[in-house]
Formats: sequence, structure tokens, C-alpha cells
Amino acid sequence: MIRLSRNFLVFLVFLGISVVFWCMQTLQDKGEVDVEFSLSIVDVPSNVIFTSEVPENMSVKLNSKGWTALKYLITKRESHTLEINFNEVNTSKGVLEIDGNAIRRAVAKRTPDGFTFVSSKPSKIDVYYSNGAHKRVPIKFAGNVKTSEQRHICGIIFSPDSVDIYAPDNLYNRIQSISTEEITWEDVKDTINVKLALNAPQGVKVEPDSVLTRICVDLFTDMTVPVKILSENMPSNLYLRTFPQQVEVTCLVNSAHYNKLTGEDFLIVVDYKEIKENTTKLRVYLRQKPDFARNIRISPEYVEFVVEKEN
Repeated sequence: MIRLSRNFLVFLVFLGISVVFWCMQTLQDKGEVDVEFSLSIVDVPSNVIFTSEVPENMSVKLNSKGWTALKYLITKRESHTLEINFNEVNTSKGVLEIDGNAIRRAVAKRTPDGFTFVSSKPSKIDVYYSNGAHKRVPIKFAGNVKTSEQRHICGIIFSPDSVDIYAPDNLYNRIQSISTEEITWEDVKDTINVKLALNAPQGVKVEPDSVLTRICVDLFTDMTVPVKILSENMPSNLYLRTFPQQVEVTCLVNSAHYNKLTGEDFLIVVDYKEIKENTTKLRVYLRQKPDFARNIRISPEYVEFVVEKEN
């Protein structure tokens, strides 16, 4: 029993020696190691504003002897920062192009001798930027709101009502507005208050990147008012009389304006220039209406007339 224990101890000793030799041999062999670098762009001109996200980290695959890689990972654990110099990479049309060669040069500056660059992930980075130029553009609603019966949208209010955009030169002049995210509401019965993100094109920075949106929904009711018919393009010595002399204008009006709507809010006309030989009726035209009136209908749409000389 004692001899077995001694043999076992001898076995363990030789096993340990074998493991040590194996580890030493392995550390002498070349192999690949993945190093996680934090990414930093340095020497950026003061007027440059990045309009797209810069990746915070980059994974780099390196080739080296095992011992060298182990020592580097242990001693440099807190200084794996990859610095890309703005002035040493290609910049064209508002895009900072960090390609494989730029990444390779930056890695070489941060790793000691004995390391060989193999690859990186991502292998190439495009960062959009602006030279400081910006402008203010309005916001457009891109959602879809379906209201319940007799209810309609009576206004959409954004806060703020416009935003600042920063963009590369090739995009700057093409952008005239910024749209909200696309979202759909069904069977809406009341006003909606919501915060909506803004959809900026690639390479464009928007400040702020979201807006408070108030979609005003109200109950609309049909209302009819009489409106006198006027004439336009009349010669100074003539007078046009219509039959009837007024029409009925029916429209949808929300509760806030129901008791305020009058015939004077509309302008209804007939056009003297439309009188031809054998013309017996003229079409009536709506030339003016209040903004809050919806689904306007006019009755009758055509009227009889006579033309008289002024006394």
C-alpha cells in the first residue's frame, strides 16, 4: 500500500513536469489572440462634428508567440486603446474612411514587437461628419392615425416645431425637413400626446433626436350656413344676378368652432368669363374657407343668371 502511494506521487511529479514542459512549448509556438480595443479618434479639427456613431470598441486578431501574447494581455489590460488620427486617414465628401491600412498602423503603435496584425472586426469604419454647418428644418408627421366615427384630426403640434441638422456637404442642401418615426393608431377617440423619434438619413445628426407630439382629435359635426353669391371678372358697366342669390354650404366643424361659424367665413363666386353663347347656368366656386372647416359641400353647384347693365 505504501509502495503504491509512492508510485502515485512519482507519477504526479512526472505529470507536473510534463505539463510544465508542454506549457512552455505551447507558449513558444505562434498562435492567434483576440484583443479588444477601445476606439478613439484624435486630433479632430475644432469645427468638425461627427454626424454618425463612432464604434466604442474594436476586436483585433493578432499573431504572436504565446508567451508574448500572455505577457501583453496581463500587463496592458487597462491600456488597450486604439487611437485613429483624423489627419492620417482618408476624408472625402464628409466621410472619415478608416480602412484596414489605417487600423493596421494604429494597432502597430499600440502593440510591442513580436505581434503581427491579422484582421479586425469591423474591418472598415465610415464615420460621417460635418464641418460645423447646420440649419433648422421643420418636422413632418409620418404616422398614420385612424379616428373613430365623427372624430377627426384638427391639428398636429410638435414641440419643438423644428430641429437643427448637421450633415456632410453632399447631404446638407438636400434635406428640407425631418420626418417622425412611422407609427399607426387605430380607432382614436381623443387627443394623443406622445414622444416620437425622428428618422434622420444616414450621416445626418439631428438635435434634438425626438419631439413631443400632440395629435389633436375632436368631435366634428355637420353644420350648414347660407352664403351670398358674388361675381368676379365683371366689366365695370355690367351687373350679374344669380338665381338663387345664395347657396347653402355644409361642412364638418369641431366643437370649438360650432357656434362661431357664419356665412361670412366663406367666399362663393361665379366667374363672368365662363359665360359663352347659349350658357344658361354658371358653376359656383369656393374661393375662401376657414381652416377648421372640413368636407365642404355646396348646394346648388350651378345657378342660373342674368346680366344687367348698371344704371
